[in-house]
Amino acid sequence: MLEPIHVLLANTIKAYYAIPTENISSVTVETRTQFRSIMKSFVLRLSKATLEDFELERANFDMVTHIGLRNVQYTTLILGCCENAMEYEFSVDGLTKNSSETLISLYRKRKEMIGLLANSTNEKGKKNSGMVIQSCVSLEFISKLFLSVFSKEVSREEIDTPASVIRREIDFVQFIVASTCEGIRFAIDNEYCHNDEKQFNTCVKICRTCMYMLKTEDSDSTYANQNSSKKPSVLVSVANSILSILEIVNNVWPERFENLLTQVLEYPDRNIRKTKNQIIVDFITQLRDIVLKYLSGRTPIYKEVSGVLHIVSYLCQRMDKKQNDFPMRSLHIVQWLDNLAKERSIQDSHLAKDIVSLLIRLGGSIGELDTIQNICEDIHLFTGDIDVNNNTDSQMEPELGYQIINIKTFATITTQLFEFLDSSLDDLTWCTNKLKLCATGSDDELTRSFEKEYCKRIVSLMMILSELVKAVLTDMHAESLFKTLAKIYKTLHIFVKYKILFPQEVSPDFINVISKAGTEITEKMYKFLTVYGQSQQQDTSDKKKEQFERHLIQLSRKSKIDFMQYMKRSTSRDFKIQMNLINQESSEEEEEEDEKMKRAKRDATDEEVDNEGPSTKRARTDE
Repeated sequence: MLEPIHVLLANTIKAYYAIPTENISSVTVETRTQFRSIMKSFVLRLSKATLEDFELERANFDMVTHIGLRNVQYTTLILGCCENAMEYEFSVDGLTKNSSETLISLYRKRKEMIGLLANSTNEKGKKNSGMVIQSCVSLEFISKLFLSVFSKEVSREEIDTPASVIRREIDFVQFIVASTCEGIRFAIDNEYCHNDEKQFNTCVKICRTCMYMLKTEDSDSTYANQNSSKKPSVLVSVANSILSILEIVNNVWPERFENLLTQVLEYPDRNIRKTKNQIIVDFITQLRDIVLKYLSGRTPIYKEVSGVLHIVSYLCQRMDKKQNDFPMRSLHIVQWLDNLAKERSIQDSHLAKDIVSLLIRLGGSIGELDTIQNICEDIHLFTGDIDVNNNTDSQMEPELGYQIINIKTFATITTQLFEFLDSSLDDLTWCTNKLKLCATGSDDELTRSFEKEYCKRIVSLMMILSELVKAVLTDMHAESLFKTLAKIYKTLHIFVKYKILFPQEVSPDFINVISKAGTEITEKMYKFLTVYGQSQQQDTSDKKKEQFERHLIQLSRKSKIDFMQYMKRSTSRDFKIQMNLINQESSEEEEEEDEKMKRAKRDATDEEVDNEGPSTKRARTDE
């Protein structure tokens, strides 16, 4: 069993720095001097050592064997010692020319060790898996090193400074950035070293420096152009660090989240009172400028832009919807994303997904559904109209309003649209149940207002879906369309069942819903089903449509309004509704739901009678 010497060494170094510098005995002074001498020799020898010195050049790392497992443990201990030596060297000499060279040399030794473990194989020739290499550097060391190399106070004009030497060592920079964020997380989770104020201030300094790095670099930076490597670039790691710090602060000190953003933004006048949403949008504005810079270079850096957009997405989730300025602030972000999608011909599907998904989600939350419909119209244009016989030889390129839609991004964007529709229809189903409860109460004005907004929402969703029904969709998107059609007919079916209980309250808004369902969905659906052919999903959507129309007929009878005039029937035998079967269908679940609503109405009436008091009841009895 190998002892964890790197842990012993790390604690010895901590004990060394815990010794007071004044009023100490001669024995302590001599001991400190000896320790410094030993550590100086240790750091020097370790920085100049080779794999042959450790007898690891051709070592066996098969973890099934005793020797292989021992070599893996041995290499892990050397890794930890390299990190301890780096920490000691920096703490003694700071960042000098000699110390920077020693730090780089020690890091390269560490990298060699990791390479040995990462490329090691077992007796069958397969790479060893499941090995987790965790850094043991302290937050105090790695954060000071990070700030000494990257903070805006450090000069970038001179090329021979210690900081500039380290900045040119890309792998070492990647290690520093990644270890800094890990160090923050480890220190906060460590119950023995809690220091909220100090750790929060460290988060502020690191986040501010990371923002400065994103602002000063561009698409030509060596921190971005790492196409040959599967690992994330330095700028991606920097963006991930900002996101991690925001998450940490929001989880550990939620009441100080705004304070973090304010300090990072460094407002010139801190006396001006700003709302939480305004602060978040100001932060996003700085990120917007970074995104535009990264996309405007000679070679756009899509992965780095995605990393920045993940921060934007998280900040949007942190906005306070209860504040009065939420719609206005959100609209500001929606307009930026909308312009970005219109003006930039982005050829990366992952970045297109990040942009469009955030645009759709945020636009939907503030009722900007026209933007989503415009995207659907361009999807319709891009794929062609299902009613038109598309001749590929003579077909011209459509003029799209959204340049982000192209052959590489079309599938991803269409998937995001269907996900939005599905989640929105689920929300409407929930709203229908709330609407039923509202209708059984005594506040008629609230019910009418609620129903009006509901109708407005479902009409907007049907207009969006109408564009997709008219588009030439195939494969998984055609299947998604089947499922969404079934879901929207289910939603309409539930809504109509609700109105059957209140036929005297048929508003023009409700009539408009039925009209749009007929003209924008049903008529277009027949053509789509004919083109795509028979399938199981088609049977599902047909069944949901028939259930909807069956209850629509019932509502027509009760309300004395002919709603079926809006429902065009297909002349195709395959799509004709068999009325004798429909009239016989009535599932136990539907009957129970109707019975529940009737009971709810009776309970509401009984409650009103109870509230009238005994004298009123008695008067009615006497009558």
